[in-house]
Amino acid sequence: SAEYPTLEESHADIFTYKDLKIGNISYLMTESQVIAILGKPKEETENDGEKIYSYNEMSIGFEKLDDNNRPSGSGVYKVTQAASIGSDDKFSRNMRVGQSADDILKMKTKHLLMESCSMVILQ
Repeated sequence: SAEYPTLEESHADIFTYKDLKIGNISYLMTESQVIAILGKPKEETENDGEKIYSYNEMSIGFEKLDDNNRPSGSGVYKVTQAASIGSDDKFSRNMRVGQSADDILKMKTKHLLMESCSMVILQ
């Protein structure tokens, strides 16, 4: 594995929940907002208050949440996770699937929430 030199302190903004997105899909969007942007999914699965929409190279996970965004069986489905292997999908700060660690380090961000080929949105 490659060794990377210590970088100077970043002056970039720290990642926040509003950075948790793929393209136009953001954390805590409602199911209807996602459908308005991406259309109906190719595949949909639902189990115990969770739902997954599959679109070609992207998957969007929803959980039933109340108005305070806490799990609730009577809540509304909202985005709580997303993943993509599509090279055209942009994550926050213009990161893309397949970028090298060097490319990402050049962005000088303090916190990265991205793995090499998927992003997991954390609660």
